[in-house]
Amino acid sequence: MQRIVLGWSTALLLCCLGCDRGPKLVPVTGRVTYKGKPVVPGAIYFEPTSGAEGSQRRASSLLQIDGSYALRSYPYGDGAVPGKYRVHLQLGHGPKRDLALFTDSAHSPLTAIIPESGLPNHDIELAPRAADPRR
Repeated sequence: MQRIVLGWSTALLLCCLGCDRGPKLVPVTGRVTYKGKPVVPGAIYFEPTSGAEGSQRRASSLLQIDGSYALRSYPYGDGAVPGKYRVHLQLGHGPKRDLALFTDSAHSPLTAIIPESGLPNHDIELAPRAADPRR
Protein backbone atom coordinates (compact mmCIF):
# COMPACT_ATOMS: atom_id res chain seq x y z
CA MET A 1 0.00 0.00 0.00
CA GLN A 2 2.88 2.36 0.82
CA ARG A 3 4.35 1.76 -2.63
CA ILE A 4 1.08 2.69 -4.31
CA VAL A 5 0.74 5.91 -2.31
CA LEU A 6 4.40 6.77 -2.92
CA GLY A 7 4.00 6.02 -6.66
CA TRP A 8 0.91 8.21 -7.03
CA SER A 9 2.48 11.01 -4.97
CA THR A 10 5.59 10.97 -7.14
CA ALA A 11 3.52 10.97 -10.35
CA LEU A 12 1.39 13.88 -9.12
CA LEU A 13 4.46 15.87 -8.10
CA LEU A 14 6.10 15.32 -11.51
CA CYS A 15 2.91 16.37 -13.30
CA CYS A 16 2.68 19.57 -11.27
CA LEU A 17 6.33 20.43 -11.85
CA GLY A 18 6.02 19.81 -15.57
CA CYS A 19 2.92 21.94 -16.09
CA ASP A 20 3.45 24.98 -18.29
CA ARG A 21 1.82 27.87 -16.49
CA GLY A 22 2.85 30.32 -19.19
CA PRO A 23 4.81 33.55 -18.99
CA LYS A 24 4.56 36.08 -16.17
CA LEU A 25 1.82 38.59 -16.98
CA VAL A 26 1.46 42.08 -15.52
CA PRO A 27 -1.60 44.38 -15.68
CA VAL A 28 -1.82 46.97 -18.46
CA THR A 29 -4.85 49.27 -18.59
CA GLY A 30 -5.72 52.71 -19.95
CA ARG A 31 -7.89 54.75 -22.30
CA VAL A 32 -7.51 55.68 -25.97
CA THR A 33 -8.83 59.10 -26.98
CA TYR A 34 -8.74 61.38 -30.01
CA LYS A 35 -9.47 65.09 -29.55
CA GLY A 36 -10.54 64.26 -25.99
CA LYS A 37 -13.19 61.72 -27.05
CA PRO A 38 -13.03 57.91 -26.73
CA VAL A 39 -11.90 55.98 -29.80
CA VAL A 40 -14.66 53.40 -30.30
CA PRO A 41 -15.49 50.91 -31.63
CA GLY A 42 -12.14 49.28 -32.02
CA ALA A 43 -9.35 47.23 -30.55
CA ILE A 44 -5.79 47.88 -29.37
CA TYR A 45 -2.85 45.56 -30.00
CA PHE A 46 0.56 45.48 -28.33
CA GLU A 47 3.01 43.67 -30.65
CA PRO A 48 6.36 42.68 -29.09
CA THR A 49 9.45 44.32 -30.56
CA SER A 50 11.83 42.42 -28.29
CA GLY A 51 11.55 39.50 -25.95
CA ALA A 52 13.42 36.86 -24.06
CA GLU A 53 13.64 34.02 -26.57
CA GLY A 54 10.03 34.06 -27.70
CA SER A 55 8.49 34.39 -24.24
CA GLN A 56 6.83 37.65 -25.21
CA ARG A 57 3.37 37.38 -26.72
CA ARG A 58 1.02 39.80 -28.43
CA ALA A 59 -1.51 41.32 -26.05
CA SER A 60 -4.79 42.93 -27.04
CA SER A 61 -8.09 44.32 -25.86
CA LEU A 62 -11.36 45.56 -27.25
CA LEU A 63 -11.89 49.27 -26.63
CA GLN A 64 -14.84 49.81 -24.31
CA ILE A 65 -17.49 52.52 -24.82
CA ASP A 66 -15.39 54.99 -22.79
CA GLY A 67 -12.21 54.14 -24.75
CA SER A 68 -10.78 52.06 -21.91
CA TYR A 69 -8.86 48.84 -22.35
CA ALA A 70 -7.36 46.06 -20.21
CA LEU A 71 -4.84 43.90 -22.06
CA ARG A 72 -5.11 40.13 -22.25
CA SER A 73 -2.53 37.68 -23.60
CA TYR A 74 -4.16 34.63 -25.14
CA PRO A 75 -4.25 31.86 -24.05
CA TYR A 76 -2.53 32.77 -20.78
CA GLY A 77 -4.86 35.35 -19.23
CA ASP A 78 -5.16 38.98 -18.20
CA GLY A 79 -2.12 41.21 -18.67
CA ALA A 80 0.98 41.33 -20.84
CA VAL A 81 4.56 40.07 -20.62
CA PRO A 82 6.96 42.87 -19.57
CA GLY A 83 9.00 44.24 -22.48
CA LYS A 84 8.98 46.61 -25.47
CA TYR A 85 5.97 46.85 -27.77
CA ARG A 86 4.72 48.60 -30.89
CA VAL A 87 1.08 49.59 -30.41
CA HIS A 88 -1.54 49.78 -33.14
CA LEU A 89 -5.30 50.02 -33.40
CA GLN A 90 -8.08 48.39 -35.35
CA LEU A 91 -10.92 50.84 -35.85
CA GLY A 92 -14.61 50.47 -36.58
CA HIS A 93 -16.44 53.53 -37.89
CA GLY A 94 -15.17 57.00 -37.04
CA PRO A 95 -12.26 59.24 -38.02
CA LYS A 96 -10.31 56.51 -39.81
CA ARG A 97 -8.54 58.82 -42.23
CA ASP A 98 -7.08 61.01 -39.49
CA LEU A 99 -5.98 57.93 -37.53
CA ALA A 100 -4.84 55.68 -40.39
CA LEU A 101 -1.19 55.77 -39.32
CA PHE A 102 -2.11 54.26 -35.94
CA THR A 103 -3.74 51.24 -37.61
CA ASP A 104 -0.57 50.17 -39.44
CA SER A 105 1.08 47.47 -37.33
CA ALA A 106 4.47 47.96 -39.00
CA HIS A 107 4.60 51.78 -38.96
CA SER A 108 2.49 52.96 -36.04
CA PRO A 109 4.45 55.58 -34.07
CA LEU A 110 2.93 54.31 -30.82
CA THR A 111 5.25 52.33 -28.56
CA ALA A 112 5.18 51.14 -24.97
CA ILE A 113 7.63 49.70 -22.49
CA ILE A 114 5.87 47.51 -19.97
CA PRO A 115 7.86 47.23 -16.72
CA GLU A 116 7.83 44.26 -14.33
CA SER A 117 5.35 46.17 -12.16
CA GLY A 118 2.82 46.57 -14.99
CA LEU A 119 1.43 49.67 -16.68
CA PRO A 120 -1.83 50.79 -15.06
CA ASN A 121 -3.55 53.91 -16.41
CA HIS A 122 -1.55 53.98 -19.65
CA ASP A 123 -3.72 56.53 -21.42
CA ILE A 124 -3.08 57.26 -25.09
CA GLU A 125 -4.20 60.57 -26.64
CA LEU A 126 -3.95 60.25 -30.41
CA ALA A 127 -2.86 63.30 -32.39
CA PRO A 128 -3.39 63.53 -36.15
CA ARG A 129 -0.16 63.41 -38.11
CA ALA A 130 0.12 66.28 -40.55
CA ALA A 131 3.05 64.58 -42.26
CA ASP A 132 1.84 60.99 -42.56
CA PRO A 133 4.47 59.52 -44.93
CA ARG A 134 1.91 57.18 -46.49
CA ARG A 135 -0.35 59.96 -47.84
